[in-house]
Amino acid sequence: MNAGAALRNRRFLPMNCRTRVQEIDVPIADSALKELVLEASKAELALSRELIRAKSLKHQVFEGLGFEKLADSYDQVLFSVKTLENALEQKDKISYKVAHQYPFPIAYLYRNLYTDREWTAIYGRQMKFGEQLLSFLVGVGLSLLANCREKHSYSLSDIAEQIRGALSKGLSPGDWWSLLHSVCERLRQVNDCQLATEFSNAWYKGRGSKLSDFANLTKEAFIQKLNDSKHHRGPSTSDECKVAAKDHQILIDEALFSIEFISQWKFFICDDLKYNALSKKFLCSISLLMGDHPCFEQEILSLNDPLSSNHMYISSGGRMVSLSPFISVSYNSGTKRKEIFSLDKRDKKGGYILKSFDSGSSVSADDEIKETLNQWLESEG
Repeated sequence: MNAGAALRNRRFLPMNCRTRVQEIDVPIADSALKELVLEASKAELALSRELIRAKSLKHQVFEGLGFEKLADSYDQVLFSVKTLENALEQKDKISYKVAHQYPFPIAYLYRNLYTDREWTAIYGRQMKFGEQLLSFLVGVGLSLLANCREKHSYSLSDIAEQIRGALSKGLSPGDWWSLLHSVCERLRQVNDCQLATEFSNAWYKGRGSKLSDFANLTKEAFIQKLNDSKHHRGPSTSDECKVAAKDHQILIDEALFSIEFISQWKFFICDDLKYNALSKKFLCSISLLMGDHPCFEQEILSLNDPLSSNHMYISSGGRMVSLSPFISVSYNSGTKRKEIFSLDKRDKKGGYILKSFDSGSSVSADDEIKETLNQWLESEG
């Protein structure tokens, strides 16, 4: 009797063998891996169908059928081939990845780099993009530090002081870079959060103190060039800006490649929250912030713990991190829609001014953001 038959008929399986079988650890893949396998199977099936159609057309051609008999199949197969060729060509380009996988604030800014045909305007947008990218990363990094704070003994008083000083005069590109450096330095102390590890690893080479190519690139390409541009030391004519913009685009793409890990994180806004008494779960309606299109895909999450409405979150590896108050969602009366904002500066009344990633305009922070930020600054000393 073979082993399979023996397992089906326990009477013929020796006790010691049954014990060994029962002790075998069967690995169970997590939900993300299961979903990946299912998606890969769907893609494999779709590609196999197109392959069968292409082979069928080739077979008919070699049988000597005339074009008039193959016209419909020919058009269909040609369209599929061109579509697949284009997809395969695009899949490794950073522009394609940003447009479809990066969080909306970054992807939307990247998409709008070339909305103007004039090269001086394009170069100007590139300069702003570097600053906005750094402000977004600082907001994410600060949120991770705040989220991990209770389980770790690190001090954030120096970072809080940096933020106070920068807000008092308005956050500059140099301030954003310095804050990002401080944030990544502190996140290296968090060894029980994969998000923190991935984030800080982008800033350093290995476990030493040497800065990564990304950290050096952001300082040289984003900060120094922007300062040169503000002080009229950069290109000025359209021809000069054309050359400079093409060179600078390469640097922007290199920087975005360096933080590709962020495309695997789920960014979303909590739009609405309801409690289901029957399931004892919170049903959260969310807008996924993935890719460069401003019409966000909608999902419903079933959660044990509630989220805050109109807050932006990161979800990865079973962890939920609110980005408020460092990155916030507020209504912009100027554009008449909700937008995503970073911190900008203090106003004369003791409140805060926020700057939009969507439109670049500024609004005053509402009372919730103001109080939450003040409480955080006070708690950190």
